[in-house]
Amino acid sequence: MIKPILCLIAVTLLLTGCSRSFPEIPWLPKEQQRQRELQGNIDFASRLELARLYFQHNRIDEASEILDPLVSEQPNNQEAKAWHAANRCKLAERRGPWLLGIDKMVLLWSCMTELERAGHHAGDNLSVALAEIYTDTEVEVFGAKRRAYQAKDRLQQRIESKGEAYTTPEKAAFYQAAALLAFRHGDSAGARDYLKRVISLGDQESTERARQMLLTLDASGAG
Repeated sequence: MIKPILCLIAVTLLLTGCSRSFPEIPWLPKEQQRQRELQGNIDFASRLELARLYFQHNRIDEASEILDPLVSEQPNNQEAKAWHAANRCKLAERRGPWLLGIDKMVLLWSCMTELERAGHHAGDNLSVALAEIYTDTEVEVFGAKRRAYQAKDRLQQRIESKGEAYTTPEKAAFYQAAALLAFRHGDSAGARDYLKRVISLGDQESTERARQMLLTLDASGAG
């Protein structure tokens, strides 16, 4: 009986024993402008967009302050639930170990379950799929990688078969997320391919971000 308990403790410590920092990601000028435009707006869509901006730049406490009431206001809004779950996973990853890390594991289980439910109900929604993909860049447990690749493959198939249904910025956002996913799992060639697709779309803001990411790849010596 003691041996299984010790194994469980060891696995728990391995998965949850270290806290992670989330330094703020630099803002592009257009992103800062959009942030200013959204601040102070009280409609649901504006607040959700602002929370997504905060999430994507690792201002996770500010994102939480917005997302917590949003999911209470509209508990069946799958997009809000997906970003709420993704942000909760970052918050959980930032926590240090306590009670042998069991509390952190419970938090990760909870947020991944919330994200899985949102994906089940609205997996073809681009925003929900992006939340699934981005979460894998922060979480490595409870099927995050599998779910992220499934969301990526599903959405890529839709974009390539029904491209007219998506705007240029939406396509760029997807390819950028796919590049991050590929890079995280050691596929630098795949990451470069996705970033080149972003640039080929011609969206100015997305192109600037993609070029910055390519410079980061070059500096790291990847691929």
